[in-house]
Amino acid sequence: MRAIVLDPAAGSLRPSEVADPEPGPHEVLIRVRAAGLNRADLLARAGSYPTGSAAAEPVVAGLELAGEVVSCGAEVPGVAAGARVMSIGRGYAQLACVDHRLLLPVPDSFSWEQAGATPIALLTAHDALVSNGRLARGESVLIQAVTSGIGTMALAIARELAADPIIGTSRSAAKLEALDGELVGVDVTADDLLEVVQATTDGRGIDVIVDNVGAAVLTQNVAAAAIRGRIVQIGRLGGARAGLDLEELARKRLTLVGVTFRTRSAEERAEIVRRCLADLGERLATGKLAPSIEAAYPLDEAEQAQDALARNEHVGKLVLSVP
Repeated sequence: MRAIVLDPAAGSLRPSEVADPEPGPHEVLIRVRAAGLNRADLLARAGSYPTGSAAAEPVVAGLELAGEVVSCGAEVPGVAAGARVMSIGRGYAQLACVDHRLLLPVPDSFSWEQAGATPIALLTAHDALVSNGRLARGESVLIQAVTSGIGTMALAIARELAADPIIGTSRSAAKLEALDGELVGVDVTADDLLEVVQATTDGRGIDVIVDNVGAAVLTQNVAAAAIRGRIVQIGRLGGARAGLDLEELARKRLTLVGVTFRTRSAEERAEIVRRCLADLGERLATGKLAPSIEAAYPLDEAEQAQDALARNEHVGKLVLSVP
């Protein structure tokens, strides 16, 4: 099959012909039609993200995919050949094997590109807002870097779960203007976020903060949070180390949670999928949680697509279309 293989020593991606994968007893074989790009893909390309494969093995790039089920392992229940599915998994290839417990159904209204861009953002945003953020109807939400792939999905989920108000930050007023629907957008290059938070929440602060930035906004997040607020830390493009005012953390009785997929077991990942479908499955099926797609690239242009991702000029997701 055609695949894009990681070459961390060179910091590059290599289009290659590799052996077709074979599904294990609990896996499904998927004919990949599209694969989303994620920030962790850039780390894997640089050799700083765990792949779980022996060093001598060619490692297919990517973390999410969508396509049609080709065949199933002997112990896979209730999955039919031809089913349209999406999942986390190594998606920069024509074929992929994934644990059947990680499958999400592709909504009828979704294109392959939309489906390929959905799993990571959907599961991460739900895990942040609901499982860790414990978002309740009518609570306020702040999404740092709201125009990112996870940020736009978190915005969609927060709207569906009746968060109010929803504040989102970006370093670009033009990117904020590209987002539809009710959102208090904050251009951090021109606006004072804390002033906006105070004015928008009548001085109460934010109940749930989804942080896609990291160290650069930690102090700001603590200041913006309401008493008993929850800060869920996802991305660290703004740095991984920062000072923390423990007195303010204690005074507000805040919860600060770090989340990642990389240290989660197969069972933990399956539980994330189960919870997400239980909470959002109906909304997903109706197309209400469609991702925002900036551009799609051919599979063999994966390196150019990742370079575009690194430039951070897009809103939402970039995707590979797989022939």
